[in-house]
Amino acid sequence: MNRKFPWLIVSFAVATFLLTACRPSPVPKTPETPEAPGPAAAPAPAEEHEYEIKTDPSGVKYIVERSKLVGGGPPKDGIPSIDEPKFVSLEEADQWIAEDELVLAIDYRGVKRVYPLQILVWHEIVNEVIAGDPLLITY
Repeated sequence: MNRKFPWLIVSFAVATFLLTACRPSPVPKTPETPEAPGPAAAPAPAEEHEYEIKTDPSGVKYIVERSKLVGGGPPKDGIPSIDEPKFVSLEEADQWIAEDELVLAIDYRGVKRVYPLQILVWHEIVNEVIAGDPLLITY
């Protein structure tokens, strides 16, 4: 099967993804904004909490004691990056990438690259050099 990547559509999809991911958070509800009725609506808190801002000896201000903070997610270097990505031809990629598979695509200084999400979900980061410039591709 001979397939050509629709670069305009892929570029539009990547731009839409980036614009969606970077949009500002919704405006918080105010007392004038009615809550949607239903079982999922949580009752309003009985009283507001005031937090005491403390200052440690070095001048750093905090609300939560450092001893109460716990790490989460994978440890440092727990998700290995791809540091020297290998690329294949479209004909080779057609053997293992489905026509409807999601990818990230970039057209940087005339160099076009495609990163399948089936690989990015495992690695999340590609340290790349395109047209002599170091770039970080992340998902």
